Amino acid sequence: MNYFFSSFDEMRGILDLKDVMKGQDAFLDFFIHERAEVIYVVDSSRHLLGVVTPSDLDRLYHNELSTPLGALNKRYSSLNKVDFGDAADFFHNHVKCHEIPVVDEGVLLGIVSDGIGKDVKEWGKISKIAIKRQKKTDNVRRYGDKIKELTGNWYKTNILIYGNLRDAEVVNQLDNNERKLVSKRKDLSSRDVYTQFIKEKWNGKDFFVDYGKIRFKLNGGAFCPQDMITPSFNVSDHHRIVPNRPLKASRKVFVFGPCNVFGAYVTDDQTIETHLQEMINSSGHSNVEVVNCGLMGPEKCLDSIFVSDISSNDIVIILTPGFDWVFKECFPESYRGCLSDVYKNIDNPTEHFLDNVRHCDGVVNKAVAKRIWTDIKGVLEKKVDDNPTKLFGAKYFIPPEVRRYFDGYMEEFFGDYHCEGKVGSIVMNCNPFTNGHRYLVEYAASKVDQLIIFVVEEDKSFFKFDQRFEMVKRGVEDISNVTVVPSGRYIISKETFAQYFEKENAIEVDDMDYDIYVFGDVVAKKLGISKRFLGKEPIDIVTNKYNERMVEILPTFGIDVEIIERKTDGETAISGSRVREHFKNDNWEEVSKLCPESTVAILKKIKKKSDIIKRA
Repeated sequence: MNYFFSSFDEMRGILDLKDVMKGQDAFLDFFIHERAEVIYVVDSSRHLLGVVTPSDLDRLYHNELSTPLGALNKRYSSLNKVDFGDAADFFHNHVKCHEIPVVDEGVLLGIVSDGIGKDVKEWGKISKIAIKRQKKTDNVRRYGDKIKELTGNWYKTNILIYGNLRDAEVVNQLDNNERKLVSKRKDLSSRDVYTQFIKEKWNGKDFFVDYGKIRFKLNGGAFCPQDMITPSFNVSDHHRIVPNRPLKASRKVFVFGPCNVFGAYVTDDQTIETHLQEMINSSGHSNVEVVNCGLMGPEKCLDSIFVSDISSNDIVIILTPGFDWVFKECFPESYRGCLSDVYKNIDNPTEHFLDNVRHCDGVVNKAVAKRIWTDIKGVLEKKVDDNPTKLFGAKYFIPPEVRRYFDGYMEEFFGDYHCEGKVGSIVMNCNPFTNGHRYLVEYAASKVDQLIIFVVEEDKSFFKFDQRFEMVKRGVEDISNVTVVPSGRYIISKETFAQYFEKENAIEVDDMDYDIYVFGDVVAKKLGISKRFLGKEPIDIVTNKYNERMVEILPTFGIDVEIIERKTDGETAISGSRVREHFKNDNWEEVSKLCPESTVAILKKIKKKSDIIKRA
């Protein structure tokens, strides 16, 4: 194999200290745009201060050091001179590495590389990770900005933020025997560790039966646990029950965070919240209730802050889902350090966690609660406001990633779209596109200057999205002021209105308001939509309820709603279900009565293709 030496001036992986100090985003930008194998951070004298590799990205975002230098990896291999033999030995022992720095008395001279480097697939993976980290960093900052906007200076005293339990820091505290126990659990699930190592002694052998029943749902755009009653888990009104909470409370302590905040691997009486409630009760604060706002998994565990009824008398506790340094940067007055140290005072720590240190038992939860209690005692001593200010409790929350998605969506489908006149809209599934749909479009187009039709993109209907989209495009192509686009991920989709796709079996109607809020707050604002047209629905209870809610909600966004009587065939309303039935039975005469010629032609093409597949 041929090895190559690149001098300092020939390297592309150099980052100057002054550029790094602008923020940890500098690392992300470098990996995404420069495609350097390793980032070498140097000072003005070319002294190597540390390196960052793609595998370090996770480590960068799970520490509380707001200075980027604190995240540098200073334990790196190097050569003290250009020696291809020593380099060959290094590459042989580190097959995933393709370069090694040459450092003399701390000064970076250059690198020796094997000339191979990472392939396109590896760089694709690195870029994907880097972009994902960048988006999450941006999300945390947006959460921080929004919280400070809503609360003013209140957050400085009444929001307490803790770096959550971190595997690396806890494992580093363990002795060699305990580390061996941890290594044996590698690649095992939490359930396997509970059965094989913990021997089911935390909660009994049936615990994971109850665990398997946990479900989550959207509530105003924020995920929350569904109500449930089991021996181990009990959830009421979107919150896991804290059994020793007071029946009446004048102030509350809301605890937000991922799985250990929810108490994923303990029964109700062993959660952080229950232990904290016990400490509060014992101190004489009988009017204070602890609310479990935890969520399984880190991705969405902070969204519910914005839809929770939190007032100026209350306290908010956040256990971070990672990205601790960003939280510390956003909330320097609120950040109270990392919780990993609680394990130092726990005997035989490996008996108290499963596959990671956050999947822990009541002993760890009690230690965490004790740490929090020492910090909130002083806040609870403050006088309660007789007329507290409502700080949070919005009807809905639209996460940053949803708004960011629509930025890309608008760029892709609308570009520089602008209409000076009146813009109307229709959201249609068209399963398939019928004369009834055509009638609705003709009417709506005559009432506005520009009509936008959003065709439901979720592929949960009898006809596939691309088939339905073609039917609509072909069916309205002669109407000059109509634009047809896919609905995307958040306009009548599984993510905003799942029951729409199960409506034929619906007995009761769940909340669909979030879909309407997304449309009013994001879609309509971006496109200047001031009118939405609906088809009257006398039979389908889900669509009928959806229409009723749109009539109530959309006007609050300045959007007029008009419900149009459905076109009939004789005395019967034209419906997609009738067409589908005739389609299945090859009754093309009836199909032709109910659908435009363009739809009939597409349906025949679909039928022919399906018949060929059946015969094959």
